[in-house]
Amino acid sequence: MTPKGGVTPHTKFRIAAKKAEVLFTDYIAEHLSADGRGGVIVPNGIVATTQNAYVKLRRFLVEDSLVAVVSLPAGVFKPYSGVKTSILLLDKKLARQTKEILFLKITADGFDLGDKRNPITANDLPEAGRAVKAWLKGKLNGESRTTNGGGMAWGTVEKNSLLEHRACSLQTEQFLGNGAVSEEIETVRLGDVCVKCQQANPESLGRPAFRYIDIDSVDNIGLRITEPKSLPVGEAPSRARKLVKARDVLFSTVRPYLKNIAIVPASLDGEIASTGFGVMRADEARALPEYLFAVVSNQRFVDAANDLTTGASYPAITENQLFDLEIPLPPLEEQRRIVAEIEGYQKVLDGARQILDALEHQLHIEPDWELVPFCTICENLDGKRRPITKSDRKPGPYPYYGASGMVDSVADYIFDEPLLLVSEDGANLLARSTPIAFSVSGKIWVNNHAHVVRFPDMATQRFVEHYLNSISIANYVTGAAQPKLNQAQLNSIEIPLPPLSEQRRLVAELDAETAQMDAVRSLLPRFEAKIKRVLDRVWGEPEL
Repeated sequence: MTPKGGVTPHTKFRIAAKKAEVLFTDYIAEHLSADGRGGVIVPNGIVATTQNAYVKLRRFLVEDSLVAVVSLPAGVFKPYSGVKTSILLLDKKLARQTKEILFLKITADGFDLGDKRNPITANDLPEAGRAVKAWLKGKLNGESRTTNGGGMAWGTVEKNSLLEHRACSLQTEQFLGNGAVSEEIETVRLGDVCVKCQQANPESLGRPAFRYIDIDSVDNIGLRITEPKSLPVGEAPSRARKLVKARDVLFSTVRPYLKNIAIVPASLDGEIASTGFGVMRADEARALPEYLFAVVSNQRFVDAANDLTTGASYPAITENQLFDLEIPLPPLEEQRRIVAEIEGYQKVLDGARQILDALEHQLHIEPDWELVPFCTICENLDGKRRPITKSDRKPGPYPYYGASGMVDSVADYIFDEPLLLVSEDGANLLARSTPIAFSVSGKIWVNNHAHVVRFPDMATQRFVEHYLNSISIANYVTGAAQPKLNQAQLNSIEIPLPPLSEQRRLVAELDAETAQMDAVRSLLPRFEAKIKRVLDRVWGEPEL
C-alpha cells in the first residue's frame, strides 16, 4: 500500500526507490532475523523490470535470502486483479547453505482464470507444495526437472548464473522454457526498434485547427482510431503534444489493460495525439509498423505493461517503462508473412463487424400503433420468485436465472411455462452488452434480479422482448452505483403495439435477422483465436 501523499525516498531502506512494491519487498527481506524465513507475493515487475532499483533489489535478494521463486498464472487474484504475480520464498539459513535457487511454475490452481474463478480439474498446487517443502528440507537435490503435459514445471538455477546477467532476471518462464519466447526469434527491447517521436505545440503546425487523438478517440474493441476531435489551435489541451505520422502505433500508458491501442491511418498523418499515448514509430530497417502493432496488441505484452502501472486512481506507466519492455523480433521477411496472415483474418473480423452494425435492427414504429403501458399487456409474477444463496443451492437439472440469463442449475423449479424475464438490476441495464429481456420456457427457477412476466400470446411476448432490447431504458433506470429497473418503472414503459397479425410477421422477420447476426457473430471469437495463435507462435506459447 502506498503511504498517504505518495512514497518519499529516504535512507532507511537498502534500495533507494520510489516504487512502493520495491520498498515493501526490501523491507520484508531486511527485517528477517539471521535464520528467518518469509514469503511475499509480488507483481511481475519485481522479477522482471530492468530499472536500476528493481535490479538492485533482485541482486540483494539472490545474495541474501532468496531460495525459491514460484510463478503464478495471471488471473489468480481475479476479480480483484488480473496481474501476473510470483511468490518469493526467503530463508536466510538455507540461502547460506545452497548455491542454487528453485524456480517453479504453476499453470493451474483448481480454478479457471476468468472473473468468476469457476472450479476446474487441473490443479498444480498439491504437487507444487510437495516440491517446495522438499526443497526447503534439502531433499529435492538431484531430482530432474519435471513437466506435466504443459502443467507445473520446476528447476534450479545457480545463483552465480543469475548474477552474471546485468538484469538478474527472476522470471521463471525464462529458465523453464515453458511459455518463453521462441529461441529461434530474437528478443529485443521495444525502444531499440523505434525512433523518437517529435513533440510539438499545435500552434507550430501553421494552421488554425488540427485533429486531436486522445484516449477516448480509440475503439478498444476494433483497435482503431474512430473519433478524433477537430479543435481550433487556441483550444488545444495541454496534453496535445505528440506529433504523429501515418503508421505510428499508439499505446495508451494510462490503464493499459483497457487496450486503447491503434495504428495511425494516412488520413491523420501530421496530426496531434495526447501525451497519454506512447508513440511507437518503427525503425523500418528492423521492424514493420504493422508487426509492432500486432505484437504490442497481444495480451502478453499488455499484461507486461499493466504489471508496471502505479497509482490507484490513475494507474499508468511511463513511456520509458513502455519502451524498456521486450518483444520478439523475427526477420523482416517473417514479419511480412505474419502481418499478411493476421491481416487476412482481420479482414474477416472487420467484415463481420460491419455486417453486425448493418443488421443491428431497430423496430420501425408506425404512427398509428397504440401506445400501451407495459403492465396492461402482461401479468407480473415477481411475487413468486425466490433467490437461493450459492451455498444453499442443490445441483440439479433445472436452470437458475438471474438478471442477465442462466447463472446455475438447481434441483427444483418454481415456474413451468413460457415467460419473459427482464433484468431488474446491474450495470448491463445501461451498458447493454447482453439482452435485458429474454424469453424462457419449461421448468426453471428465477432469483430476485430479474422481473418475471407472463403474456397471453407468445407473439406479443416476443415482440415486446425485441422492442425492449432495441431501445434505451436509461430514463427508467434509477441508482448510480447499482442501476435498477424497479417494477413501477418497468410497468410505466410504453409499448407501441401493432395488431396481433403484424406482431407475428415482425417477430418472424426479427427472429430471422437475429439468427443471421448470431451466425456472423460466431465468426468473431473464431478469427480472434486465429490471430492469437499466430502471435502465440511468435511469443513461443504452446498451441493448445
